[in-house]
Amino acid sequence: MATDVDVQFFSHLNGLVLDHNWGDLIRLLDTCLVNGLPLTAITSATIDAQGDITLNLYADHKCLLFQIIELTGFAP
Repeated sequence: MATDVDVQFFSHLNGLVLDHNWGDLIRLLDTCLVNGLPLTAITSATIDAQGDITLNLYADHKCLLFQIIELTGFAP
């Protein structure tokens, strides 16, 4: 039987940390389901002729390719 040798990559850079303290699971679920993950500050935004938005951020955002983010309180 052939062994599966496909390369798999798992990253935790954009994930939340679950520690072993009382109430950490509730705080993690609040962040995921209610409040959302905070991104770094947006320094500028542009919209091209096709309607694509380009955001320039203050620091590394750590978002993954094809990850969906929602912008609130944002007016380009």
